[in-house]
This record gives sequence, structure tokens and C-alpha cells, in this order.
Amino acid sequence: MWPRFFVTIILFASLPANATTVYDRIAQGMTPNSITLIGESHQRPESIVFFESLITHYLQQNKCLTVMLEISSGQQSLIDEIQQGQATVANMKIASPIDHPPLRKLIQDLAEMRINGKCLKLVAVDADFKPGVERDQWIAKKLIKLSGDAPVLA
Repeated sequence: MWPRFFVTIILFASLPANATTVYDRIAQGMTPNSITLIGESHQRPESIVFFESLITHYLQQNKCLTVMLEISSGQQSLIDEIQQGQATVANMKIASPIDHPPLRKLIQDLAEMRINGKCLKLVAVDADFKPGVERDQWIAKKLIKLSGDAPVLA
């Protein structure tokens, strides 16, 4: 049986202009067993700024958070090493339509938050691009496995 969870989809156009109010409204929906999906345009620095600001705002409440990254699951061990200060984002292989310097900086910043004691888990959820792997099904399965005590932000 599939675990019960909530999925929140945020539409930027429907949110008020005050950033703190926006973050507060989103954070209120980030509860255990919830998954919050933030749509973005790839390679746009403002998307990364919003995402990181939301994460920072949420973690200031001394709560735990799981952050899904649209990066090949095959990179998870490297992400784990980055979170332990044993590797750098320069070593990561990120798909070219997604890869850009602000994304790499985000990953490094999030890893540093974890190193500095924030209750944060980074998870690479994208399918490894192999024949026979259906990307949407792969990500959906990963989402379900991640749902738990800490809310998931993707």
C-alpha cells in the first residue's frame, strides 16, 4: 500500500510579493509526510535564489528537511561526500540542461549548512539515463521512499 502524503505545488504567480510572507506560507505546508514541489525554469539564477532562501528560512525554525535535487541518483555517493566535506561540487556530473554555476553553488551552500549542524538531507532523485528507465516513475518511487518525519522539498 502507498503511504499517505500531501503534495503541495507552488505557483509563483499566485503568491504575494513579500518574500517573508511567501516563505511562511510555504513553510506552513511543509509538515511531516509532506512533499512540496517548486516549479522552476532551469538555469535561471532567481529560481536558485528563491529555493535556497526558502530552505534557509525553513531551517531557521530548527526543523529537519529533505531536499530533492534533480540530479542523477548515481551522484548520491558524491553528494554524501560533499556533505561531509570530503569532495567538491566540481566533481559532480550534472545534465547540461540543468547545470549552471548557481546550481553548483546551491549544492555547496546546502552541504555547508549540513556540515554546520543543520538538520538537512540532500538526495539526488533523477533517473540514471539508461535504456528502459522511465524517468517519471523513477522519481515518483524515490519521492514515496523519502516521505516521512522530515518534509520533502523538491
